[in-house]
Amino acid sequence: MGLVRNLATLLLFVGCGVFGAACAGAAASRVHTFELPYNSAESVYVVGSFNSWEVGITPLKKNDSGTWEADVLLPAGMYKYMFVIDGGKWVPDPNARRNVPDGFGRLNSLVLVE
Repeated sequence: MGLVRNLATLLLFVGCGVFGAACAGAAASRVHTFELPYNSAESVYVVGSFNSWEVGITPLKKNDSGTWEADVLLPAGMYKYMFVIDGGKWVPDPNARRNVPDGFGRLNSLVLVE
């Protein structure tokens, strides 16, 4: 995932160089790595307030140890999210530091990007 993180940082830097002051707020964006240890899944997506809860937009890729990962460039802020396993099983992040009720009897995980 290092290549993705480096590419996102490079694009942010180059974009701000080209667009100047229009990118002032973009400097607060950071790459956040979402991880889910779930070796038996066929597919995993992260959905949340940062991508309108749309399944299919932000896939995770399985690494050699069986952990699913995705690097996502996010502006500074607090985001609710969940993982969607194999297209139908919605689960909170077991490693999240914070969770909140989602209004449907489950929990959303929270991530703070500073």
